Order: sequence, then C-alpha cells, then structure tokens
Amino acid sequence: MRRAACLLLALLTFLCCCNAFLSAQADRLAKERMRAILGIVSEDIQKNFYDSDLKKLDWKALTNQARSKIDNAKTVSEMVTAIYVLVNKLDDSHTRFVPPGRGARPVFGFSAKAYGENILVYAVAAQGAADQAGMQAGDRILTVNRFRAERSTWDAMMYDFRLLHPSTEMVVTFQHGDQPPRTETLKATYRRDMAVLDINTLIWRFWNEFEPVSFSCKLFANKIGYLQVPTFVMSELPQSEKFDEIPKAVVLDLRGNHGGIEDTLLEFAGHFEPGPTTMGNVIGRRKTEALKVRPRKPSFAQVPVIVLVDSESASAAEMMARHLQLSRKALVIGDRTSGRVNSSRYFPEVVGDTFYFQKSVGTGNVVPFGVQISVRKVVMADGQELEHKRVIPDVACLPTASDLLEGVDPCLAFATSRAQELVGKGNDLTEKVVNQIRELSSTIRTEQQQRYNREAKQLAGE
Repeated sequence: MRRAACLLLALLTFLCCCNAFLSAQADRLAKERMRAILGIVSEDIQKNFYDSDLKKLDWKALTNQARSKIDNAKTVSEMVTAIYVLVNKLDDSHTRFVPPGRGARPVFGFSAKAYGENILVYAVAAQGAADQAGMQAGDRILTVNRFRAERSTWDAMMYDFRLLHPSTEMVVTFQHGDQPPRTETLKATYRRDMAVLDINTLIWRFWNEFEPVSFSCKLFANKIGYLQVPTFVMSELPQSEKFDEIPKAVVLDLRGNHGGIEDTLLEFAGHFEPGPTTMGNVIGRRKTEALKVRPRKPSFAQVPVIVLVDSESASAAEMMARHLQLSRKALVIGDRTSGRVNSSRYFPEVVGDTFYFQKSVGTGNVVPFGVQISVRKVVMADGQELEHKRVIPDVACLPTASDLLEGVDPCLAFATSRAQELVGKGNDLTEKVVNQIRELSSTIRTEQQQRYNREAKQLAGE
C-alpha cells in the first residue's frame, strides 16, 4: 500500500510538472506568435498609412512599448489589447487591427445605437437572449459590463466586447420608459461569418447584430419617391429605374449606411448631378486625386432632394450627404453622422503555426488576421475633412423610444412632408400617403426581423 501511494504521488507530481511545462510552453508560443503579428501590423501601417509621418508619433517607441506589454501579458486578450492600443494611437476611424480567431461573433439578440445622446435599442430578436430577458425596442441602455453606455464610446465598447474580447455573456442594465432600471445577464450564441470581403461591413456587423435592410424604392401616392440605400459595398447598386416615373421629389435614406466602395458612391452620386462635378479629393502619400462625378440616367438633378441620416451613417454615406448639402441640392434631416470618413484598404495577413513559422508561409498551419489602414484622407469640396467632424443635419429629427417600440418612422414621414412642401403641395400628408409610409416601415422592420430569426434558427441547429 505504501509503495502504491508513493507511485501515485510520483505520478501526480510528474503530471503537475508536465502541465506546468506545457502551460509555460503554450504561453511562450502564444507570445512568439503575437510578437510576430505585432511586427507585421506595425510595418504595414508604417508603409501604407496616408501620413508618412504617422501624425508625428514616435512609432518605433510605441511599437516597442506594445512588444513589452506582450512580453509581460498573462493572457492572450492582454496581448491582443496591446496591438489594438498601438493602432488606436493614430486615432483614425479606418485604421483598425482585426485580431485572429474572430470568425465567430457572439450574438446576444439585440442591436442598439445612439439617438442624440442616448443609446436606444432598435431591434430585438424573437426568443433571443435579450427578448427572454425582457428587453424591448426603445429601451435605453445604461451600462454594459458595468461601463456607462454613451454616444462617444458606444461603438468602441461593442468592438471590445464583441470582437477584441468576446465573452459568453454580457451584463446589461437597461430601462423601459420611466420604469426602474433592470440588470440582466445575456448568454451568447455564436454566428460564424464568411471571409472578409469588406472590412467596414465586418466591423459594423460586430457592433450590430442586425443586418442592413435591403434596397427599397417606392413612389408614394403624392409622387414623392423614396430611395433607401443601406450600403455602397456592392460594386453596382440596383438601378433606380424601379420608379415608374421620375418623382417630383426624392427622399434619399442613408440611415444605417456604413459606406463601401468609392467608385460605387461616385456612380450613384451621378444620378443627382446635371453635369460633371467634383465631390472632393483623396490625398495619399504620393498623389492627390479628384473625386469626379459624372451625370447618369435616370436623373434626379432637377427635383428637390431630402437626405435622411443617423448616427450610423458613415464613410461614403457621409460623403454623399455632405456633397448634396454643400451643393445646396438637398436638405439633410436626422441625427449627427458618425464622423468616420477616410479611404482605406484591408491588408489580410497570416502567421504560421510557431512550430513551422517561416517568413513566407507555405507549410504548416496558418493563423489569419488583418489590419485596415487609411491609405488616403478625404477632403470635401469646401476643403474640409469629415473625419471626426460629422455631417450636421439641416433639421434634426430623432425617433422617440415609443416610436421604436411601435415600429413607426416619424423621420421618414417628416422628410416626405418636407419634400411635398418643396414641390408646392403643402406639408399635410394625405391618409393614403401616411398609410403607405407606415406600411413601408413595417415591411422593412419585418424583413429585418425575419432575416435575424432565420439565422438564429440556423445557430440553434433547427
């Protein structure tokens, strides 16, 4: 018995030593990998960021600081954060680190964004974690994981909690109307994303669970046309010939449009121009290029235009809204935009499994990651940048919490009313037009909800 006990003790001691050795080995390999990733990210930015001086930052010293943080890190999350903090020193909306191992994103069953200074829920998935916790559209988010929910930090918080440090649960404090705040722990399911095709779309999809709605084109009974463009990511937008006739005025809805492809933006802008014009310039390290707009058919150049924007209108959407605002071709209605406007490229990268790591990865396992880099800055026709400055609407319009709960769209109704007024028909909408707007809003909301529910069922394996 004594001998058996000694053997067991020896075996346990051996296993503990093995575990300690393997843990130390894994920690060393993880740090080697993250140091390699840091080096690639730092070099990519040095070579490609539009400002060769990197905004006067001591980039070498900052990179060494990040390397030191990786060396002293106790977890992989701390290592990832070290690289993220380095990239974030540039304070550039389109320069971001996309860490490895983030193909699956946590889903908690709700999306929220800024409406003025408040963060309000605008969509809740049926039977999702948020729905089961009692969250509703229109609820105000007060804190997430004990951090205050504010307009200036909301997107960064979601980037952190959903991408940089994704977790299996999220603690959310929210408030319905004047009721006392509630704190609930939401359990995550996971959605696997496809390969990165457009980094702006990928990042926004981590911030918001609900996908952009489809393109919409409708001619209301008062001959006011409604054109919703949720993205410029597609190489070619659906043709605007869907209108049965040229509208007397157009409401262009760019709410929730996160931007996309520069050429697509310029082609679309041509529908609103009577002749060639310049939207602005893009300025890179070696040259400056004009953003040229050429007229296209069908033309809406001779009709009044109302543009709807919100806190999620970004990049190319902001450029479109500001261009029409500067040229006095449109009245902009809604909320302040996001202020994320630069021209960027995504640089996909890999490092090999540390056991096989070579400079040119051709064998062994590889770990993909990437970095989005602003390769050119955008300057509008008035000589001003929109980066961090936003498009300020000519007329503010924000839906209330009850509007979001009921699924109505007062800003679309208001924009349609102003468009009708501009064509000399007064601002009172007929009951038929009001019903058409209500029906359109309901259709868009239902489509969004159905798409989300389908994906939720796929996650559950149904």
